[in-house]
Amino acid sequence: MNTDKTATLKNLIIEDLTGLNDAALAELYSIEQRLLNGSTLHNIRDIDRDTLINNFINKCQLNSTPSTIYCYTKLIQDFLDHARGVLTYDVLIAYLQSKAWGGATKRRNYGLLKRFLFYLFTQKYMEIDISSMIIVPPKIRSSSFCPIPMQVKDLIDTPKLIFTERDEIIRFETILKLFVKAGLRRDELLNLNVEDIDFDRGTITIKNTKNKDTKIMNMDDNLRQIITCYLSYFKYQSGALFRGIQGNRLCRQSLNNVFKRMKTRAGLPKDFKIHSLRRFFINELRKHGIDLATIQKLAGHRDIRTTEIYCNVSDEEKIKALESIKV
Repeated sequence: MNTDKTATLKNLIIEDLTGLNDAALAELYSIEQRLLNGSTLHNIRDIDRDTLINNFINKCQLNSTPSTIYCYTKLIQDFLDHARGVLTYDVLIAYLQSKAWGGATKRRNYGLLKRFLFYLFTQKYMEIDISSMIIVPPKIRSSSFCPIPMQVKDLIDTPKLIFTERDEIIRFETILKLFVKAGLRRDELLNLNVEDIDFDRGTITIKNTKNKDTKIMNMDDNLRQIITCYLSYFKYQSGALFRGIQGNRLCRQSLNNVFKRMKTRAGLPKDFKIHSLRRFFINELRKHGIDLATIQKLAGHRDIRTTEIYCNVSDEEKIKALESIKV
């Protein structure tokens, strides 16, 4: 075949392919994959759904926290319920369009579904890789809210205003003080046991952190006093440090519900989250001249760049920094 005829044929093929819609392209790609692979696809209905999800989590989400894995599992279950074993481009688009996710939630869920669908494709549960159809929104970096000292004080004073039982007042005052004083993550605090407090050595052992490791935190006199007063009141000898009304370990939902009540009673802004107290902890250390490497260790960050992200430098601080230079 001469050059002109070859070029003409190529142009015709390109023109035909350009005219195909997404469904036709997907079918063409499916035929190509069957011809290239020559392998039999697995039927997604032949495997237990929980087993499928667990296999995906174990392969692709090893570093996720238990709470994150729980949320991811629920999302995948919801998607599979919608799909009913039919994993096509149209089913995927219909599912995504049915959700009113926004911001970070949309980015997180799109990313998860993209990874899950690609996993199904690599495990031969799908003929085509429809994960490529998901466009994950870019991450929007914004300055997260960091409370000021007066707002934190108002929050710590709130338990005595919304509770009548002495037990509840002391429990939640102590929880708030530990968030502020130790900068713990929510799950790290809720998972603390009495046995993790070593008064002789002056340490708190934080097990199974977000990074799946163990962190030893030193206590100063103030932190030691906070925990001593709490244990002197409740007389706990072992087990969960913080417990609910029934005596079981305080759960995330109960803490979240109480925090919402406290935040409303204190008149704090919507952006004030439990995690804002961790940001306050890091920024108070920075304002008191603690070097970034030490803050990183206290916060339990693997990467010092994460610590830097938490640092909110105010306009007032910038002006004071400039005023320190005289010419």
